[in-house]
Amino acid sequence: MNEKAKEMEEEEIVEVETQAKVVKKIEKKPKKEKKPKKERKPKESALGFFKVIWSGILIFLKVIWKIIKFFLKYVLFPFWYTGVLFVKTYKFLRVRSKDPLTEDDKKFLSLIPTLFFMMAICMIIVYLLFYLDSIYDIFAQTREAFADYGFWASIGKWFVDLGIGIYEYILYPVFVIFIGEMIIGNFADLLATQQWVGALILLAILVVGTGLIILIVNLARKGKVFKVIKNFFIKIKNGIVKAHDAIRRFVLKYLIGEKYVETRSKNFFWTNVFLQVLVTLFFFVFSGYLIVKYYVIDGLWAQIDIMRYAAFAAALLFAGVGIFATWFFNIVHGVSTSPAEEEK
Repeated sequence: MNEKAKEMEEEEIVEVETQAKVVKKIEKKPKKEKKPKKERKPKESALGFFKVIWSGILIFLKVIWKIIKFFLKYVLFPFWYTGVLFVKTYKFLRVRSKDPLTEDDKKFLSLIPTLFFMMAICMIIVYLLFYLDSIYDIFAQTREAFADYGFWASIGKWFVDLGIGIYEYILYPVFVIFIGEMIIGNFADLLATQQWVGALILLAILVVGTGLIILIVNLARKGKVFKVIKNFFIKIKNGIVKAHDAIRRFVLKYLIGEKYVETRSKNFFWTNVFLQVLVTLFFFVFSGYLIVKYYVIDGLWAQIDIMRYAAFAAALLFAGVGIFATWFFNIVHGVSTSPAEEEK
């Protein structure tokens, strides 16, 4: 019995040791997490360098284009706006449709007299340039000036002379002579001889001047000073826009015809605009023929005759094609067709 009890105890000891080993294996400490490797900063490659150079070139080209666009849009405004109206004409004639007029179509039709007015202005400007060239040879002189290196040197000298002139005729007279000598110098003499009067004037200048500075600063913070100037130009612009809108409403109502605008399809007006374009092309060809024949070949026209002819041709283009033909084509086409016929 004792031997059996000993065997039982030894077996229990072995089981306890094996269980302890199993528990130790389960309760092993987790492995330490590896620290993430530091990301290496990407080195600037040659490709990145060229991208920077290319972006700089693009910025330079954008600046050049903005300068050119400003010159075309504001200095050569008649030609720029005429080009915009030609694009609108092309878009209108590009698509034919049996559908009623859209708002964009109506806006374009109301601009037809404006298109011919701007064409007339451009025609007068072009003839004027050739007229001046025939007298002063301005085209040849302009080409020679741009080809001459001295021209660009003279432009640089002009900026230097401008800076010197601003100093001599504006800054020096205002700050040195007027403020320095006439005001400060005379006030110093007054202060030296009449201390009480000079001190009183100085105090008044300081108080009033400080008040004016506060007023100007507060108005500038509220934007009232610039707002007044801005509103002045906005009123002028709004007046021009209102006048132009009134003209466009008049065109749609009386020249285009209000009843046609509301009842006819785009095909009806497409035909009329297309005929106006054909008449205009014929008119320009015929006008050029007259100039070549009577001025260039026969020599019957003098230089001043060219300007008279330009004024007459421009007025005829605006009044005859832009106004009369706009009204006449719509009336003739509208009276001779019914809405059902013009759809075919």
